[in-house]
Amino acid sequence: MMRRMLVDGNAIAQDIYTQLKERINILGCSPKLAVVMAGDDPVTERFLDLKRKKAEEVGVAVSVHRFRERVTTEEIVDLINSLEETSIVVQLPLPQNIEMTKVLDSIPEKEDVDVLSTRSNIAYLEDTLTIYPPVTGAIIEIFKRHDITLENKKVVVVGRGQLVGKPTIIWLKKQGADLQELDSYTDEEDFRIFLGEADIVISGAGKPGLITPDMVKEGVVLIDAGTSELEGKLAGDMDPRCREKASLFTPVPGGLGPITIAVLLRNTVDYSVERAALKPS
Repeated sequence: MMRRMLVDGNAIAQDIYTQLKERINILGCSPKLAVVMAGDDPVTERFLDLKRKKAEEVGVAVSVHRFRERVTTEEIVDLINSLEETSIVVQLPLPQNIEMTKVLDSIPEKEDVDVLSTRSNIAYLEDTLTIYPPVTGAIIEIFKRHDITLENKKVVVVGRGQLVGKPTIIWLKKQGADLQELDSYTDEEDFRIFLGEADIVISGAGKPGLITPDMVKEGVVLIDAGTSELEGKLAGDMDPRCREKASLFTPVPGGLGPITIAVLLRNTVDYSVERAALKPS
């Protein structure tokens, strides 16, 4: 009988937090994380609350900077430029009137713990970045801890968004994965064919129940990074019944999400250490 594993994201995250507490104690001061957000989104608010709670537990000082829906690009950029000695996260999505690239590119590279600026992305592509984008880092943690290898495996990534698909596709290509990228423009028949052949599926489309058990094969590894809200509850891209066919499955909530926050905070500590090392003595 095939062994079926449910990823315990909270346990993996807690292990990372234990390591971070030890590092912060050695550092001797609290790393800082500034969170910038505009508008009101329930999923974003829930994720922010989790970030703030976990940050405080490990010793990272969090400041939240909220803007109204009608904020201008310049107002956000001015705030980011005023922040000092802190890592910075801009919560996405931003209101439609905001020039997102301009906002993200105003974050200095050594403060960009989400790896969303053009500079950080170039460094990530060129393998000169010392951290991973949080979701990709969380996926790597799961693969390492559950001995998931990419050799001779067909991998499908659903969605090409900035937070999940794009950085994960880059990492998978660097690993030489046999990769297929799917999105909303993929023909429906092709979508089903590629999913049905996949040994590993990573989805970040943000469409609840997009992937159903009949679309995937027995023994598939399913990584669900498509958190959204359905009827007031968090939901993933994958129908929860998919776990009955998977050898490894990340539930929503409690799967990839907690690990992503832990990796973000690890990035914050890493960059805090790097900034301290760059200070003139």
